[in-house]
Amino acid sequence: MTHFTRRGLELVPADLAWEGWLPRMADAGLNLLVVHEPHSARALADFARSPRGGALYAASSRVGIDLEWAPHALRDLLPREEFAAHPDWFRGNEAGERVPDWNLCPSSAGAREVVAASAAALARQLVPTTHRYYFWADDGRPWCHCPRCAGLCAADQNLLVMNGVLDGVRTVDGQARLSDLAYLQTFAPPESVRPAAGLFLECAPIQRCPLHALDDGGCATNRAELARLRHLLAGWSILDGAQVLEHWLDESWFWRAAGRPEDLPRLPFCEDVLRRDLALYAELGFRSVVSYAVMLGRDYVARHGEPPVKQYGEATLATASL
Repeated sequence: MTHFTRRGLELVPADLAWEGWLPRMADAGLNLLVVHEPHSARALADFARSPRGGALYAASSRVGIDLEWAPHALRDLLPREEFAAHPDWFRGNEAGERVPDWNLCPSSAGAREVVAASAAALARQLVPTTHRYYFWADDGRPWCHCPRCAGLCAADQNLLVMNGVLDGVRTVDGQARLSDLAYLQTFAPPESVRPAAGLFLECAPIQRCPLHALDDGGCATNRAELARLRHLLAGWSILDGAQVLEHWLDESWFWRAAGRPEDLPRLPFCEDVLRRDLALYAELGFRSVVSYAVMLGRDYVARHGEPPVKQYGEATLATASL
């Protein structure tokens, strides 16, 4: 029996132009599709409500694959046009100025109230089949440096906001669970804020080296990333439902690393690294694993053939229970 009860891929709407995803995923034993939008929660909600979104719900249900939605959402949850009337809702930059660029001021009760209400509205539009929601902070963007937030690390600030987002979402879905994304500056345990019951930790070790297993002691980059991961897990009080968000099939990551060439390079998929990583994540207690598979859609298939969905699924199934 596999250790991983949730085995998924994360795609953007453009990837879904290739109609092979769901049948290939089902054949590979995968049971979860997460649809991601890096720039606009509103755009993802428009897609979910569109005929294409409705067809995706129906098609995924037919093959037994759950559907979830994952936008970077805070810029949409706190409308930027509120800055003129409520500058205290917005983050302070390192120069001590309030700016309406990214995220918000987590110490502002008014900002958190608006975000919670907006999250409730968004939850009515981005409806998962699992009661698991993802309304992430702005992608890798800075947090607040105002005097009230000075004692809060980035992980604390993110967690404080996500606790409020969960309150909002639960006015719509009483069974809701919400991701607290550990990523870049938040890839560290909270220091002074505790996660509300119903949050789950989602770990995205994007600073790792993809060419070596995460526990490969000969890779200095991965030695450091694994140490950060262990520190993160040791500092989290709730690990039930924790999820890994990896990049084993993420063509967009490798494309950027290659200098964004006009022609998509072949994905440097390494099954040995995948299997060794999965064994490590199983040992660490994760039971949910998702890999980005962005930019492996129609253009990639036309140039290089089908992506290694089958190999990925078989590896997740082969990781035994401990």
